[in-house]
Amino acid sequence: MNFKQKILNLNSQLSVLNSKNDSILFITDKAITLCRDLLSEFNKEILANGFNNTLDEIRYFKEYKLVPLSNLVYYFDIKSFELFMPKGYRERQKKYIEKKLDKFNKFYVKNIEFFQYIGHGKTYLDEHYFTTKCFNDINITHSQQYFRNSAFCSSHDLLLAKYYANKRMLEYVGMRLANLGNPNGKNCNLTLNKLNWTGSKVDMTELGYALKYHGSVNNGNSSVNEIIQQLEQVFNFSSGDPYKNYSEMRMRKKSRTKFLDELAIGLQTKMGNEDR
Repeated sequence: MNFKQKILNLNSQLSVLNSKNDSILFITDKAITLCRDLLSEFNKEILANGFNNTLDEIRYFKEYKLVPLSNLVYYFDIKSFELFMPKGYRERQKKYIEKKLDKFNKFYVKNIEFFQYIGHGKTYLDEHYFTTKCFNDINITHSQQYFRNSAFCSSHDLLLAKYYANKRMLEYVGMRLANLGNPNGKNCNLTLNKLNWTGSKVDMTELGYALKYHGSVNNGNSSVNEIIQQLEQVFNFSSGDPYKNYSEMRMRKKSRTKFLDELAIGLQTKMGNEDR
C-alpha cells in the first residue's frame, strides 16, 4: 500500500470538508468517518502483509498511522467539546473552557518525558515506543495496554497522536474562548493546522539548517532544533533526529542541498513559464 498517497488523499478530503459552511458537528462526524475508514484500511494492510523490517514498522506507527489517528482524536475531541459546552451561560462556558485548558496542561505535565523525547527529535527509544514488541514484555504498568490490539498498535502511537491533537485543540479552545458568543462554534476555523508536510524528514531538516545559517530567523540567534520544532508544529510532522538527518545530507554524493536546489528549480520554472 502507498501510505503516503493515502495520507495525501485524506488531507485533501479534510481540507474540502472544512472549506464548506457546515456546522461543526456535521464536519466532525464526516471527518471521524474518513479517519476511521483509513485506519481500517491500514489495519487490513498490516494484517495481510506485515512489515519488511523494524525501521518500516517504526515509520508506520510514528509517521503514517499518526496522520489519521491524530486527526481522529482531534475531531472526536472537538465533537465532545461542543456537545458538552454549556448552553447560554457565558460564565459557565468560560469555566468549562478553563477546565479544559487545565486538563491539557496536566496531560503535558504527566507525559513530559515522552513529549521532550519527541520534541527534541530523539530516536533511541523508537523500537520500544513504536513497534509491537512492547506487548511481549511483562512490565506493562498501564492496564489499558492489555486491551489494545497488539497487531495494529504500539505502546505510544496513541499518546503521540494525542500529543499532536492536543496542540491543535489548544488553539481551537483558545479561539472558542475568544468567541463565546458564537453558538455551537458555528463557522469556527477547524483548519488551523491544515498544512501537512509531504516531503521527507531530511527535506525538513535541510530547510531548517538553511534558515538557521542564512540568518533568516531571529537574525540567526535561534537554534536549529528550535526552528525545526516550529516547522514540525506548523506542518504537523515529526522529522526525527535533525543531527542524524544532517549527517545524511553531508554524505550525499551529488548535491548536498538537493531539496533547496529543487525548490529553486521549481520557482524558476514557474516564473520562466509565465515569461513566455
